[in-house]
Amino acid sequence: MEDSLILLAALRRNHEISLTTVNEKWVFRLYEKATCPKDFGESFVFHTEGEILHEVVQEAFYWSKERYNYFIDNLILAKYI
Repeated sequence: MEDSLILLAALRRNHEISLTTVNEKWVFRLYEKATCPKDFGESFVFHTEGEILHEVVQEAFYWSKERYNYFIDNLILAKYI
């Protein structure tokens, strides 16, 4: 669980995040940082879902890392790249 929290903290630097559950699956969406939570709707830039929370968060992190070409300066986070 701690690993997922570290990845979520990194994602939060560049995105607003929506995490819900539907039919026993985790639904994870990323939005541009400037998006107001009231306007979430279908304006997400990334969507994934799955049964294992850490895998869903990890998939979102890899997508965001590739899109924004992160330079990770945190040594703890570096082991997840």
